Amino acid sequence: MERDILSVESKIRAAVATGDSTFAEGIDAQIADAEANLDTLRLIHTDRQSVADIDRLAVLTREKLEKKNLMVDSFFHTGKKPDMTVIANPRIRGTANEINTIIRRLFSRRQQRLAGLNAMVQKTAVSPTPAAIF
Repeated sequence: MERDILSVESKIRAAVATGDSTFAEGIDAQIADAEANLDTLRLIHTDRQSVADIDRLAVLTREKLEKKNLMVDSFFHTGKKPDMTVIANPRIRGTANEINTIIRRLFSRRQQRLAGLNAMVQKTAVSPTPAAIF
């Protein structure tokens, strides 16, 4: 998911900076994949902190989509290149950093849950007797 969101950002900047629309190919599919991944994350992560993080990811994804539409519309529909401040906006880097941080937190929580489940299985597992093996 993180890769999809950040790839969209890179493709948009490349398309606008070079004037080559082929860089923008596949962006909509990547955005759809990222949104589908959010739905999957909602099914997996049900704790309050994770739900808040996933909701924030949804907001950041929508922001990326809005920025994409702004730049693409400005350039490819009007033929006018967006101002470089839109392309090189430092807020974009901040958004990418926030996405990375949230993804790492979700991954860490998932690893902790899996470790807890593994410990519980190990604790409750019954060792087979030699007779049960044969």
